[in-house]
Amino acid sequence: MSELITSNNLEQVIEKNNLIKDDILRLTNDFTVRFNKSGVTGQDKLSFSVLKENHLIQIPIDDEYWGGAIITKGNIKIPVINTAQPRVYQYFVAWHEIYHLFYDLSLRDETHNIAVDMDLNERRADYFAAKMIFGNVYDYYYSLDDEDFIDRVIKCMDVYKAPYKAVLIELFEEAVTKYNDLDLKEKILEHFDNK
Repeated sequence: MSELITSNNLEQVIEKNNLIKDDILRLTNDFTVRFNKSGVTGQDKLSFSVLKENHLIQIPIDDEYWGGAIITKGNIKIPVINTAQPRVYQYFVAWHEIYHLFYDLSLRDETHNIAVDMDLNERRADYFAAKMIFGNVYDYYYSLDDEDFIDRVIKCMDVYKAPYKAVLIELFEEAVTKYNDLDLKEKILEHFDNK
């Protein structure tokens, strides 16, 4: 079983993100250049549009931890998304799968199942997904008038159509690496493991 991201290993996740940041930003720029011509607006719609052009299968699977996979058949790579998952998770999984579909050199003739873990290749896919989904979530978070931390996070989830932990990881990274925002860092660590 994969190691889940918790408040105890969140700092290591950010360290790994820092190691792969330049490469992932290059890939997000490449993707934007290659698929900017599609005319699809919204990152959520774009991800599904691209996957549908690549034989996407959407199917409900009764497994709360299984979000999706890339199945290879001969020269065809088939993305699969678990529609039993909440929609915000499906959006994140869609971008995660796009990374594997176009940029994962290790994906050749075997099926790839995704899970949130600390493996560097999975971290690359998750980081790619986050960078495709989020704009400046840090500034948006602070533009909100709400006093309550969770209310602000929920509004970020809504605007960016992103899962709870993805929002917190992105905010944590900005707080730690860019702004030295110790107050936000502590709030995230305090709330990170909440369901």
